[in-house]
Amino acid sequence: MIAEDAPVDGLSPLTLASYAPNSSTALYDTVAAVVKKLLSHRLAHDDNTSVLLTITTDGDDTSSSVWKTPDMTEFRALMKAVSENGRWTVALAGPDSKLREFADLMCVDRGNVAAFTPESLSSRDDLMFSSVQAMRGYVSSRATGIRRSEDLYASSVSGHRARAILDHEDGKR
Repeated sequence: MIAEDAPVDGLSPLTLASYAPNSSTALYDTVAAVVKKLLSHRLAHDDNTSVLLTITTDGDDTSSSVWKTPDMTEFRALMKAVSENGRWTVALAGPDSKLREFADLMCVDRGNVAAFTPESLSSRDDLMFSSVQAMRGYVSSRATGIRRSEDLYASSVSGHRARAILDHEDGKR
């Protein structure tokens, strides 16, 4: 945890020294811990509170110790509960190769999924632009009273890419 309940203007940007990924992602453990932490927040159940949870990963879960496949029934139930409560928007930006698995397991609405190819600079750039636009759209809709979004990435390049991947995989089933 880098910061909690801190004013944005007091935060420092990540640097190469403070952020050093090392292929030891505990993706499922981290997502579940964040969801539980947010659910325990003093305003979590206030009707005026909404949550935008954006999950971005460039690979796979390589080191979760609490939540491990193949039995992720409880993890999926936790994610389903928050994604269906009407005040949480769960978004996922993930690699092409793992998109279906992550989106299904984390119960992410199709319009809130963005895909990218980690090895491609232009694909990563598209994702960053799409993510900024998605967050701006969320803040704008939240200002009008909307508490949940199902289409954060609907009009973005990364969102179209995700839908093409998900639609293609649906056709295989």
